[in-house]
Amino acid sequence: MQRRDFIKTAALLPLPLILKSCGESKGSLSGKIVLNSVAESGHLLFNAKKFAKGQDWNIETLIVGGGVAGLSAAFQLLNKDYLVVEMADRLGGTSSSQHWADLNFSMGAHYDLEYPETFGKEVLHMLEQMGLIYHQPWKKSWTFHDRSQIIAQRQKEQCYEAGVMRPDVLPEQLKNEKFSDLMMSWVSKMPMPTRIIDASYHFLNHQTFKDYLVEQINPDPSFFRYIDHLMRDDYGGATHEVSALAGIHYFSCRPYFDQVVDLFSPMQGNAYFVEKIASFLNRNRIMTQQMVASIANKNSYFEVTLIDLEKQSKRIVRAGNIVYAGQKNALKYVYPDDYPLFKDNKYAPWLVISFVIKDRGDLSVFTQPFWQNEMITDDPTFLGFTDSFAQQRKKSPYRVFTAYYCLPASSREDLINLPATKEVIAEKTLNYLEEYLDTGIRDSIEKIYIRPLGHAMPIPEPGYLFNDKNKYRSNERMVYAGVDNARLPLFFEAVDSGIMAAQHLF
Repeated sequence: MQRRDFIKTAALLPLPLILKSCGESKGSLSGKIVLNSVAESGHLLFNAKKFAKGQDWNIETLIVGGGVAGLSAAFQLLNKDYLVVEMADRLGGTSSSQHWADLNFSMGAHYDLEYPETFGKEVLHMLEQMGLIYHQPWKKSWTFHDRSQIIAQRQKEQCYEAGVMRPDVLPEQLKNEKFSDLMMSWVSKMPMPTRIIDASYHFLNHQTFKDYLVEQINPDPSFFRYIDHLMRDDYGGATHEVSALAGIHYFSCRPYFDQVVDLFSPMQGNAYFVEKIASFLNRNRIMTQQMVASIANKNSYFEVTLIDLEKQSKRIVRAGNIVYAGQKNALKYVYPDDYPLFKDNKYAPWLVISFVIKDRGDLSVFTQPFWQNEMITDDPTFLGFTDSFAQQRKKSPYRVFTAYYCLPASSREDLINLPATKEVIAEKTLNYLEEYLDTGIRDSIEKIYIRPLGHAMPIPEPGYLFNDKNKYRSNERMVYAGVDNARLPLFFEAVDSGIMAAQHLF
């Protein structure tokens, strides 16, 4: 069997099986693939003893993590003595972006929607302060000032399954009036952040969404194939994994049933918000490529060992307070006192793959680009892709197709095999794209970016929400932010978690 035939044959396997392979295969796409991962930085911890030691620092508040939550906490501390440290080479965490030529495109979370008046005033106030949103009293909602980034209604979404295109993920024959009525009955009762949901509805957090739907409307079993797809897309788990409250929240937090809700999706995705928040901060107080190796409680302060991944040096930071907005799984190694608070979190790993395409005149067949292109396939881990042509506001010879895989938690350890399996995964994804587009794009590929997100989404399982770990933290001067602290994995929740963390300290 020729090498290319082997790669294409292997690409027919489900992604979780491909990831288990460690046999490297190189073919025509190999030289175009860039793997963006910080996982390999971990080995530097073993060599840290040899690193040159820099000057010690003393600061009032150290913020660990330069994603949405960490930067939102920093925004609350503008007049304080703070420092933000981020392990990656760019800010954003799961909301970061990638540059190619004249494009800046998303490699993670990529949109948000207008906010009803029932949403939390703290986040609304912060976004209004930054000039990002304004109030629409006639709609009882807040929407976005930058109207050029609103996706046109006609371009929002299309779904493909077995050679057939349709407007929605749910097929027409499975649309269930009882389901719509049930979800509508919860509209206005499911605000964000979830911490402000009335306690009388918290019982929904203690059963699965699937059990709730079976109990209430008993839909056709095939109905769950499609609702599971939607749940994985936003929450990382299927209906039997997420709580009823999470599932109801998905359909009822905004008035989807009787209003057109603005969909805000700049080409760089939620990195747009990251850039806006960072623009208000002192850039001298933000450092990337900084790994927190350890945190030690010294009673009146914390002693933090910080490794500069670029310079391969280390320094001690003495901080009076810490806002920990990084991934909580790392606490096991850097601050084990509080790791038990988060050890039961279940995360969905994601794989984001962007194909940069150069239009050589052969892509004119895409007369109607859709922003979100859902795909229902035999591999439930593959969700579909976005098309930058629905977002681009300037002429460019390039367009970007960004595909998303939501993996089972059991696949996380297999992401270590990505350097060996990256081309098979690229081939598999390319097969999906060409099937959907009904045309070949291989010869137009300029670059392929693959980004693994091992802890992309905390799955809101039954019992997960309303359990803020800041109530149980071991030290009042160390607080936790991020959606993996009993939050839904959504932008608004991340911002609110950062605001609340800062309020705990000051």
